[in-house]
Amino acid sequence: MRTPTLFHFVSRPLLVLLTVSQFIVLCSISASTVAHWRFDEGPAEAIVEHPQVDVVLDSSGNGNHLRTWADYSAPAYTSELPFDRAPQTESPNDYALRFGGGQDVYTEDKPINTHAFDAITLEASFMTGNAGTAQAILGKDGHPNPEEHGAQPIALKIIEGKIELLMTDGAGNMVFIQSEERLESDMWYHVAATATSTEMSLWLKRPGDSEYRLEATAEIEGLFVIEDGIWTVGRGMWGGANANFFHGVIDEVRISDTALEPDRFLGVPPDPEIG
Repeated sequence: MRTPTLFHFVSRPLLVLLTVSQFIVLCSISASTVAHWRFDEGPAEAIVEHPQVDVVLDSSGNGNHLRTWADYSAPAYTSELPFDRAPQTESPNDYALRFGGGQDVYTEDKPINTHAFDAITLEASFMTGNAGTAQAILGKDGHPNPEEHGAQPIALKIIEGKIELLMTDGAGNMVFIQSEERLESDMWYHVAATATSTEMSLWLKRPGDSEYRLEATAEIEGLFVIEDGIWTVGRGMWGGANANFFHGVIDEVRISDTALEPDRFLGVPPDPEIG
């Protein structure tokens, strides 16, 4: 049974009083969205505050806010943006986060850490300063199969200049798929990864593209094993240790508990025929 969206709880008198911008935000909170980090707190050049725990806000309404560990691990807000408005939601886009290496934000003691996914979509916009460096955009901490490999449960990474979706599936297999072509530094890309219990897919929207292109698919034996591990933006994990810190800018990170269709990804306008 799908959870009602916030719209369902808005009374008619209150709805009349909503501003246009508030209405857009309400409608952008999907029942399938588990977390959506827009990084719009700002201001530009300010670092993520610490030691506060709920400073990078989750706009989904599910309370999966992010924090950082210390000043040296705190990325900075920037006005370098992939778009002025998020195409899918038409929400204004004010800031993004710049990571300089050794920096991350993460979900400490949040519901998403133990959320059970029957399907999943990971999305992010990113611009790396060095496409040849191994670095992670988004992932879930853990080490589910140390006897076979050091991979974490799931992650979106840049490896050898290509975007990669890595998963330790329900059978403990390490499965990964990559983009066909190498990325360029200092260019904005929009990536989406989807997975069901039987298949995972990687999608990428390159500079100048009007839509996402399917890069690769792979069969899997169940989704990644659910562990009480944090989700991180700006780094990955290997062998149970932090690894692959991101160098560049990340914006509009969203995690959904359904395998979205490409016309629902954040980097494209909604299909008017679907609404």
